[in-house]
Amino acid sequence: MVDHGGQDDLTAAMALMQQQMQQMQQTVNAQEAARQAAADLISQQVEQQGAPIGEQNLTRNFPTTCSAIIPPPCT
Repeated sequence: MVDHGGQDDLTAAMALMQQQMQQMQQTVNAQEAARQAAADLISQQVEQQGAPIGEQNLTRNFPTTCSAIIPPPCT
């Protein structure tokens, strides 16, 4: 005799695992989208506000197209 009940249980367990994996993937995708949206918002706010007072002269806050020492070439 062949026991099909065990196979049915495995099939049901596999379907449940696939559903859980899809839910986890959707959660991860939503978290990544939220993280990216937050980073974009912060970036926009920094561009609008400029650097905080204590960080205005740090090299990372100078635009990459300008230099404090060497002006851009005249065109």
